[in-house]
Amino acid sequence: MEIKSGIYRHYKGNLYRVHKVVKNSEDWDGGGMVLYEALYDTPLDCKFMVRPAEVFLENVEWEWGNRPRFLFIEEINTEQQLKRPKVGLGVIIVKDSKVLLGQRKNAHGNGTWGFPGGHLEFGESYEDCAKRETMEEVGITIKNIRFITATNDVFETEDKHYITIYVVADYDAGEVVNMEPQKLECWNWFAWDELPQPLFLPIQNLIKTGFRP
Repeated sequence: MEIKSGIYRHYKGNLYRVHKVVKNSEDWDGGGMVLYEALYDTPLDCKFMVRPAEVFLENVEWEWGNRPRFLFIEEINTEQQLKRPKVGLGVIIVKDSKVLLGQRKNAHGNGTWGFPGGHLEFGESYEDCAKRETMEEVGITIKNIRFITATNDVFETEDKHYITIYVVADYDAGEVVNMEPQKLECWNWFAWDELPQPLFLPIQNLIKTGFRP
């Protein structure tokens, strides 16, 4: 199978742009090295990656069966094709009438305070996403997860557009630990009427709806 330049979806849901396939020499037996770029917020210092073509094309076993590691989506025609809203999920964790927020860094909304959360992966339920992101970011477990609402969030300065799904959950067990210090400065519990400032844009939009946990 030929690897051509364009947009590919990883089997876990994230999008990547393949720039080109490079071979060391005409006599090299391998399929070359694929140079590709992550099209989502990543804590890595560089969004560009290199992978052998054979590995790029191979199938992997996943929860929904055997599927390609990368699936071709479309050729790149215009930059506007890439400017589609992404889906994020925020987890409002309640413990002793307080909610958990962390101060963001090295991403859009730098310096603002937000709930645990992240991108909804392909085929993932709200509940599974909430549990996964909470464990990945703060190392605790949650229970009684229920959908609340969604907000339409346009980050004009960063030129990003998200649909943010909100769920509320009760704290279950574990000690809050900053599992991703490259992305978050710190975590703390706050009363709803004493939220820290400035707040992440999606939370500002959530408050405008009149929501209270």
